[in-house]
Amino acid sequence: MAPAEGGRANEALLRLLARAWSLPRRDFSIIAGAANRNKLVLIAGDPHELVEKITPQISALPGW
Repeated sequence: MAPAEGGRANEALLRLLARAWSLPRRDFSIIAGAANRNKLVLIAGDPHELVEKITPQISALPGW
């Protein structure tokens, strides 16, 4: 995991999410919590398409 230096960890998170969900990195941005462990990430795009693409992967996570 990238250390929290100069936003590198945040960038690593956004790249990881983009790769995991096969979406362009440019569609992701951190809108809250950039300096914290808990972050709020905005994903740009058509909401219906995003829900269809991401929901199965999120619902497969433990605790969901």
